[in-house]
Amino acid sequence: MEKDLFLYFQTKALTINSLFQVEFDVTNRCNANCIFCFQGEHKESQTELSTVEIKAILNDLRDMGVYSIGFSGGEPFCRDDFLDILQYARNLHFRISIITNAMLIDRKIIEKLNEISIERITISFHSIIPNNYSFLFGIKDKSNYNKVIDNIKYMIDLKMNIGIAVTVTKHNVNELSNIQHFFNELGITNVNISFNTLLQGKKQIDSLLPSYEEMMKQKSVFKLSEKALFDRKKDEIRCIAGRTSCSIDSSGNVYPCTFFNTPIGNLKRTSIKVLWETSHILKIIRSIKREHFEKCNTCEYINNCSICICDNLNHTGNAFIPAKKYCETRKARLKNV
Repeated sequence: MEKDLFLYFQTKALTINSLFQVEFDVTNRCNANCIFCFQGEHKESQTELSTVEIKAILNDLRDMGVYSIGFSGGEPFCRDDFLDILQYARNLHFRISIITNAMLIDRKIIEKLNEISIERITISFHSIIPNNYSFLFGIKDKSNYNKVIDNIKYMIDLKMNIGIAVTVTKHNVNELSNIQHFFNELGITNVNISFNTLLQGKKQIDSLLPSYEEMMKQKSVFKLSEKALFDRKKDEIRCIAGRTSCSIDSSGNVYPCTFFNTPIGNLKRTSIKVLWETSHILKIIRSIKREHFEKCNTCEYINNCSICICDNLNHTGNAFIPAKKYCETRKARLKNV
């Protein structure tokens, strides 16, 4: 019932452009260096928001009626105060989710997360081959692989709601079914295992993209996850960026979404309420309709494809024209679904 209510109120928010959910990157620091990371290099920043500043932002979001906050990074557990931030957000009654690589946590932290009642914990896990796992995460410490698996097993024992996020590259595309089976054996259902398409960010990903043929071989893996896409009306684009959601980075910059390169403002200077209601960029995004995507409208997969304005901009420089590689990847995922 929770999921149905979430989608119901999210849809209602969409009709009035009400801020409903926020992705909050509380730090740019990360203990990993994924070869495909859209954020580029992870360096400690002098402009990172303080605990006090983050709590003030959370208060403002609560006053705006925001329902859901997803905390991420970087790696959020690089912050010593992250558990304190989560507890504060929980006290404000947000629906909380987090994304982590789970390398920096232990059983004590897991028990605290369980106590806080985190709605969902998504763990990035890109390969079940230890050497490939280390390669994709860009780490040298090979012990992290087993440590994270032990953490996942403990979360399952505590009946916590966890998901697995796999970023699909040419380096792991041929093991996707094995990854799915591996986590199925641990008790994680297919609907809680997501296989994410690479999106262009600050690192070049063209050489990492799997081919159409490689993706087609994995169509059975993609079938369930694609069918689970939020099925909105056919005359609406499926992206909610800048309409009911936004992203806040560790310095307080606000973006329509995580993959957008241009901020609409900074929360150290302007409140989130003012930015959300007055941003010229957001007004442009909210004016975009399905008919603006001429190439996409001639595609047989238009009703099931997640049109990504940001990926279009980052690849082709045009918000309405997708890159050929992106189209090939999406078609391979959607074919026979």
